[in-house]
Amino acid sequence: MRAGEAGGSLTAVLDELALLLERALEMRRQIGTALLYPLTLIAAAVGAMIVIATVLVPTMVPLFRDAGVALPVVVQVMVDLTSMVSRNWLAVVVLIIGSTIGAIAASRNDRFLLWRDRMLLALPIVGRLIRNREMARFARTVSTLIHNGVALLEAVRITTNVHQNSNFATVARDAAESLKEGRSLSSELAVSGLFSELAVRLVGIGEHTGQLDAMLMRTAIIYETALQRELARLMSLVSPILTLLIGALVGTLMLSVMNALLSLNELAIK
Repeated sequence: MRAGEAGGSLTAVLDELALLLERALEMRRQIGTALLYPLTLIAAAVGAMIVIATVLVPTMVPLFRDAGVALPVVVQVMVDLTSMVSRNWLAVVVLIIGSTIGAIAASRNDRFLLWRDRMLLALPIVGRLIRNREMARFARTVSTLIHNGVALLEAVRITTNVHQNSNFATVARDAAESLKEGRSLSSELAVSGLFSELAVRLVGIGEHTGQLDAMLMRTAIIYETALQRELARLMSLVSPILTLLIGALVGTLMLSVMNALLSLNELAIK
């Protein structure tokens, strides 16, 4: 709304906003569909581990004690964890509540948000996804605004409210200040280190040729396409990897329990 009012073309900006929302919803739908199977698998694995730890393992402990045999390592670890949680359930509840309150308080602290977002950008895969999303969002927003008559300075200033990553919002704010002093947008984006070399070059070309809105839109399309491609590749890898990891974890636990039961049978036969 603010962007449309600034540009004097509310209809055009609302159409662009609708397009952005439609793309965001479609991307979320794709991610949700891709994660449905692994999330179901995780829930089933957690349920199976809880049943084993709270139902099966406690029935095995007296049998091993009566036979004078030490519990297998995995089973002993489960017994110790279950016992610790049951003895200190109040401390666990307080810890969960305290962690929740601390997370809420930290989410309202600007320094923490800058640090958190900086750490996210440093992650190998997630950081690249976030970077592509924020570059595309910056480019598309500024392009739409200046195409509809908003001055570049005001357009860049408005984008500070568009970014989800606080580091990119800071770059947009610094860029607006630099534009006040007569410096170019591309130079400020280059100094930030957050925008790719390609994005900076495209913005620079747009500034020199007087087609900044067109070059920014091209930049947005490039990084939106890259984001969708990388998301599709990531989702195609998540399911099989999670399946293998959870299968190995649950399988190891079940084998340990079964071996323990078999060892008891052998002792009974002897």
